[in-house]
Amino acid sequence: MNERIDFDLNEALKYYLSDPASVPTPEADSQLLDCELDPDSLNLPLIDEILNPIVDSVAEDPSNLARNSFFDSLQLLLKLTPVLPPKALSKILDLVVSGLASLADIAHNDLEADEPEALSEHKDLLELYAFLLQWALSSVEAKVAEKPPTTGPGRRGGGKAGRKPARDESWDSSAQIQIAMEVMCKVLKLKLSKLFVTTSDRDTFVNLFTRSIYLILESEQRVKSMSIRMHAFKVLCIAVKHHGHAFGAQTSIVQSLTYFEHLSDPMAEFLHILAEQYDYPQLADEILREVGNKEFNPNDTKGPRSVSAFIVKLSELAPRLVIKQMTLLAKQLDSEAYTLRCAVIEVCGNLISDLSKQEERSENFQTQINSFFDVLEERFLDMNPYCRSRVIQVYMKICDLDQKFPKRRQTAAKLAARSLEDKSSNVRRNAIKLLGKLVSTHPFSVMHGGQLSYKEWDARLQAVEEELNALKPPPETPGLAEMGIESAQIDSELLDDATQVPDDSPSKAPKMTEEEKAAAVQKAAEEAATSEMLARLQLTRKYYLEAIQFIEVLHSASETVLQLLSSRNKSEVIEAMDFFVMLDAYKVETSRAGIRRMLRLIWMKGNSDEGKGVQNHLIDCYKGLFFDAPDAFSPNDTANYIARNMISLTFGATPAELTSLEQLLSTMVKAGHISDLVIGKLWQVYGVQKKEISRTQRRGAIIVLGMLALADPEIAVKEIEIMLRIGLGSLGRADLVLAKYTCIALKRIKPGRQAIAKDGAHPKLANDHPVLIKLAAMMDIVSDSKEWYGVAEQAISAIYTLAKHPDVLCSDILRRKTRAVFRANNNAQQRMMSDSEGDRPSSASSASAESAVTAATTLAENNNAARQRPVLSGCLSC
Repeated sequence: MNERIDFDLNEALKYYLSDPASVPTPEADSQLLDCELDPDSLNLPLIDEILNPIVDSVAEDPSNLARNSFFDSLQLLLKLTPVLPPKALSKILDLVVSGLASLADIAHNDLEADEPEALSEHKDLLELYAFLLQWALSSVEAKVAEKPPTTGPGRRGGGKAGRKPARDESWDSSAQIQIAMEVMCKVLKLKLSKLFVTTSDRDTFVNLFTRSIYLILESEQRVKSMSIRMHAFKVLCIAVKHHGHAFGAQTSIVQSLTYFEHLSDPMAEFLHILAEQYDYPQLADEILREVGNKEFNPNDTKGPRSVSAFIVKLSELAPRLVIKQMTLLAKQLDSEAYTLRCAVIEVCGNLISDLSKQEERSENFQTQINSFFDVLEERFLDMNPYCRSRVIQVYMKICDLDQKFPKRRQTAAKLAARSLEDKSSNVRRNAIKLLGKLVSTHPFSVMHGGQLSYKEWDARLQAVEEELNALKPPPETPGLAEMGIESAQIDSELLDDATQVPDDSPSKAPKMTEEEKAAAVQKAAEEAATSEMLARLQLTRKYYLEAIQFIEVLHSASETVLQLLSSRNKSEVIEAMDFFVMLDAYKVETSRAGIRRMLRLIWMKGNSDEGKGVQNHLIDCYKGLFFDAPDAFSPNDTANYIARNMISLTFGATPAELTSLEQLLSTMVKAGHISDLVIGKLWQVYGVQKKEISRTQRRGAIIVLGMLALADPEIAVKEIEIMLRIGLGSLGRADLVLAKYTCIALKRIKPGRQAIAKDGAHPKLANDHPVLIKLAAMMDIVSDSKEWYGVAEQAISAIYTLAKHPDVLCSDILRRKTRAVFRANNNAQQRMMSDSEGDRPSSASSASAESAVTAATTLAENNNAARQRPVLSGCLSC
């Protein structure tokens, strides 16, 4: 029973790899042999009874584990892993790991002492322990992978097996696995070449450790642990560097990338550590060669996706490893798997980033940069939209580099502008983002700040060209052109130095006077300064031209982005809004059209929160553009700033834009984004009389106030007197547009559907109310302006909105206008009869008659509509 086992590793592996349950254990404890036939009889006290003597014996001497009974008992327990309690499995793992650690120390001492007689025994014991460690770790991983029971303990009665998992759920084997891997490293640091005579024996032994490592890495939860991952990498690095495991690692890594997606990043990290810390880049080279030449099944999506993530991660961590194999990896650009093409695209971007950061640049640096950029530019036309989107995303990363690549940026801007017409919304959205990134990182902020106004840059270019023309010699200067051609064609290396004439030579020119020397020096200095100035101006001109070309691309792209504001894709619309906000920050002229077009998005509706998301983003954009004052402003300055901006929104706006602006501002009032101080400033602009101000500013103020009153009628109610004095007074009679919008604002006194709900009713006004009297008086204005029709329309509309008996009031207006019509016609006929030559009537009389007819028609229509209302029936008295 106590004889030492004659352990044959190859024989044991044959049984184990075939089926662990087939491993023979004839010398195991008899009680365990009974449990093999009846697994339910296995319990923790029985296991402790068997394990405790083994633990004590191995603690005294690790070689005692080689006893037949001990070794077979451990093997049998590992065969019973499915029913083995986790606590017992933990105890077995501790036993094997501690014994192997002690054995490694003993072997190390003997190897250092150079005692060859003990080497054979150490070899056998190391193989025995390594075999058991592999089995124990495999059992631990199998136990961890078991799903916890979904039923209660009572489902299977009172059996022990049903209760054990619940009792040991808290077992965490991570610490034990880390210790086991530390012991592996200790063993692998031994001089195994002295213990194992043949390479095959050493490889078999090393594979016992690496096989366990690869098994542990198959668990995604294990890989997420930084500590376990680093310990596993250390074992593999030592095995590859010192024990010839490179080919085995290559096979295992490529296989792992095919079947386990979560290993893409960890395997790249491992190769980076192996190359940097262990100076072994050969494995990465071989794996990249194999991946570059690999052809994937068209139906396989998992493999290409995993390999793609691996290549990209490795290019981020170790770009110099990848760049050596880029020729082979570029073959995957022809692959049918779009994920591989995306990976190569991203790798090109990472390599450009790395090359741009290198201080010591090789001779072919620029060639490499250009080749990678060429690949990226070609991929803008890739047949797959994901690849086209990926290349745009790569360019966005390149834009953040310190090195700007101005020529390539210009090309990228043109390609991005072209991609705005792509059929894929994802590509279009990314193209908008790239254009925004190109704007925010543009290289033209060195000389004149970062603004991109075309007018300013064009003026600078014209000024530089004028300076250049002033410095150029006259075109009729003889010999200059020939001299320039001659100097350009002669190779300076063909010419010898000037002939030195001896001082006593009779042919030597006479000496120059001091004045002549000073004049010559001054002339040479002036010529040098002129030459330097010319060179500087030419560079400046080139700089200006590049900036103007970039701005022109932005202008043309803005027209396309303007159309994308109407896209059905909400994220695309939001990107388009952000693009125009970005352009506005850099003073690009085309931004104003986009910002105005954005207004219509306030009507955007969606089945989900998409419509509201667009509306909220629009409000945020307008707040940033027009309502967020600089931090240094005082509250009063802030109110002035906001009021001016709100008024400016009305300048040149179309009726459709004004309607959208009205909806936007009323929404902002409801949300509390507009303060009372700002509203007060708007009333000040509208009501000022001591100082002459522009008509458009006063009109803009009342337009905005009318829009705000749509949401909060109290804004108009509080300032009725000002509106009567200004809009319906002398200023309004002189400016009919002002009068029209004043009538609209007065109409908002009565709350509409969009108004904020407030307590208290708003009774209609009596016909003798000053507001209605003023509104009716506006109908008596005599004017030949077409704006009068708008005033009449809005005044009548306000009367019907506000008056308690609008029909009575409008009937009076109708009578007056009718009398005015006939009076004007009679006067005209009398003039025609008294004038023998048939002079035409004055324009004022014609306009008065025409206005009266129009007003009469409008009033008649309103009265007809009013007769159909039961509330107002019978109120009309003609």
